[in-house]
Amino acid sequence: KTASFALPIIQHLMVDPYGIYALVLSPTRELAQQVNEQILALGAKLDVRSCLVTGGDDMVRQACELSRLPHIVVATPGRLAELLRGPNPPRLRHLRFVVLDEADRLLSPGGFERDIAQVLVTTKRKDCQTLLFSATMTRSLDEISNLASGGKGRLPLKRFNIVDESKPSTSGEQTHKNQDAPVVAIPSGLKQQYIFMPSQVRDSYL
Repeated sequence: KTASFALPIIQHLMVDPYGIYALVLSPTRELAQQVNEQILALGAKLDVRSCLVTGGDDMVRQACELSRLPHIVVATPGRLAELLRGPNPPRLRHLRFVVLDEADRLLSPGGFERDIAQVLVTTKRKDCQTLLFSATMTRSLDEISNLASGGKGRLPLKRFNIVDESKPSTSGEQTHKNQDAPVVAIPSGLKQQYIFMPSQVRDSYL
């Protein structure tokens, strides 16, 4: 799941690799650490710099790391919101992507609403895209997507159900599937490989 948003972000990052380009919000410190490690592994050949901002670590050190303008920031909502409310908030004017990983947990009632609202208000701009990723489609996510897709001048949301055919579905797994969203099946015998290259020489390589 991390690769599904990390790889496109890294691809776009190659065009203009300056400033904090993407922000990934995770509900727990442990999950944020895992996501950060995977992003660093995927972007190792391109020297992608990622910064981990979570509770329990030195806030001054994290503020210094953010001042160095890493390409990607992986954070928990509470700690990032605390830094944004501080005297020297991180500069996010070059931000192009905001990813809510495990969105069903981030947006659950009584959770991170205040902190996420602080982050989204700070990052709100026309050229910044917000992406929601979740292993389950809950009713609250359905309601949020319906609200976000309405209104004059707003582009319709695109929703997809990703199904891995190599893994049988678990009978005890509770998922709320969106019947209107197309199902994208991953063939069991598919071998996926990735090649990173500058866009201007892509045709020559292909």
